[in-house]
Amino acid sequence: AEFTELKNSQEISRAVLFNLKNIPDVLNETKTIYYKKSQDLWNEILKSFIGQSAFSLMALTHSFMNMIYKKIPAEKTQLYIRQNKNLKEKIIEALGQNGVLILPTYPTAAHYHYQSLIRKPGDCYCTIITSLGLPATNIPMGLNKKGLPIGFQVIAAPYQDRLCFAVAQELERAFGGWVQPPCLQTPTDS
Repeated sequence: AEFTELKNSQEISRAVLFNLKNIPDVLNETKTIYYKKSQDLWNEILKSFIGQSAFSLMALTHSFMNMIYKKIPAEKTQLYIRQNKNLKEKIIEALGQNGVLILPTYPTAAHYHYQSLIRKPGDCYCTIITSLGLPATNIPMGLNKKGLPIGFQVIAAPYQDRLCFAVAQELERAFGGWVQPPCLQTPTDS
């Protein structure tokens, strides 16, 4: 099967995920002992660079992305939401009741902390599957030459989680499963 909608995976998944209802706005709905009122996103981003924001940089990035996606015309958003529905139907039809789809979890090895903020968005594989609402299981497949984790995700049709788990167990058995990264190994580990 051809899944031509995947060429718009970033737009599709963002349109769906940023249009979910009842997701709190971290800056405007979070009251802390430091903040009693809504916060200015730009001030918080600047404060985060010097460690003075009460919000994580990832939470601020999410708020920024949410602000950007709210400015996309409704017609465009609805187009992407329809593409999401079409893609889900195509994948479900291709999978049937016993099929699985294996995709990388991420197009590269895991990033170092916050490195994903300065790289081109690469979460296209896991984010699009999340936006489709299909069951998926991540399978750690070891480390690359730099010692960073790599993995795959197994995707199945709705209510077929058991297939994801069964394939994950077999791949773990065949390839050894999770491997402790070298930076975490202690002299007593072998």
